[in-house]
Amino acid sequence: MHVNGKETREDSYFLHFNANVNNETCPFLYPAVYTIGYCCKVDIIGYGQQRLMDKTMFKTILSYLLPTLLLCLCFAAWQSFDNARREDKALAMIESAKKGDPANYEEQALKAIALLNYRNILGHNVLVDAPLTASILVSMDPYVDDDDRRANYLQTALNYYLAATKLKPAYGNYWALIAQIKIYLGQNDEAFSQYLNLAHEYGPHNYMVHVNLAILAQAMINNGMTISSEQRRIISHHLRYGLVHRKSASSLRLLLVKQDAAQQEMCRWLEDKTARGKLQCA
Repeated sequence: MHVNGKETREDSYFLHFNANVNNETCPFLYPAVYTIGYCCKVDIIGYGQQRLMDKTMFKTILSYLLPTLLLCLCFAAWQSFDNARREDKALAMIESAKKGDPANYEEQALKAIALLNYRNILGHNVLVDAPLTASILVSMDPYVDDDDRRANYLQTALNYYLAATKLKPAYGNYWALIAQIKIYLGQNDEAFSQYLNLAHEYGPHNYMVHVNLAILAQAMINNGMTISSEQRRIISHHLRYGLVHRKSASSLRLLLVKQDAAQQEMCRWLEDKTARGKLQCA
């Protein structure tokens, strides 16, 4: 409680416990620590001001705290193991679906996604891997004929990638993938330009950004989209470095060397002789 606007000792327990113990992430430990701190009036953390405790009270605290702590750790370890198992199984399902009948790909992909989104035994919603879920949703694009379902899958994937940027805002490849989805949705707008700039800002020499922006550019050219001078400058940078990067060069040559309109247009953008040679420009 607060007396005359000042925090009392009882308040200090709740403020500290609420800041450091989360009921959702550690559901077994939270009520035990909360109850012990309140009922025993013991400043467990103390910050250098621990009260003297007799042996009986100390044993009482340990009898509550240690079993719940052990149970919490066991639950966290089990869920981590289960999440890894689900991720491996989802990846195996996608690899199998790619080799199977294309007509069944969407159904198999949705089953893989369901493995990665579930409710645990405590009733909490768990998303195992947002970027992996997003990549599966995007992979469904060539296999879905219905425009509404296709757009819904892509928009959901975009939202998952945006959520991933909250944890890793400076990871350029997430922004490249988001920009890529915007093009698949036919949205060459201000938001797309912002995502493209962020991909370039955070991943100017990231080989995955090189590849994904090349895929993006190829889609824009093949779909007759207008490419601004600034967009062309950014894409040209990633083509130039991607075509000579040891981790992306072979992928880009396989993707781009098709003697089509996209290859010819990209050749017009490139000035670097080495990159032009890799792209087999005339």
